[in-house]
Amino acid sequence: MLHNIIGRSTPAWPTQLGWYAQKTIRTPPGPDFKVEEMQFHPAQQEVYGEWERFIHPSGAIYYYNETRNTYTGLNIRDCSAARLDNFEAWIKAIRGRVIGGHTIVAEPTRTQIVDGDVYLYYLVAPDAEVIGWIDALDGTLLF
Repeated sequence: MLHNIIGRSTPAWPTQLGWYAQKTIRTPPGPDFKVEEMQFHPAQQEVYGEWERFIHPSGAIYYYNETRNTYTGLNIRDCSAARLDNFEAWIKAIRGRVIGGHTIVAEPTRTQIVDGDVYLYYLVAPDAEVIGWIDALDGTLLF
């Protein structure tokens, strides 16, 4: 079972993940001091199990799991329990292969070739400001 889960790993360049392709709404340059009447939105912390929802300044939504030190663009809120369980099992398996406390950035995706999810991922070492992978990544495929 563990080999089957890890076999679904696919090294990815950061821009290959979905949230980098999301359309964003650009705000006009300069401050906007206009305040509409009765238009306020108190900050709401949205947590789904161990996953906390965040909104990137570009408008992209992502989730962070502090326990697993993992980010994802997968919509955890609307994700089926079975899909989330499989994703978390994959994270646990990959975490067992990662040396050190590197952050996992991953996103399940579907392909026509494989039944079920394939997991695009990369690892981040924030202190060293580098990314890496457990498996080899042929960078020539990116260009």
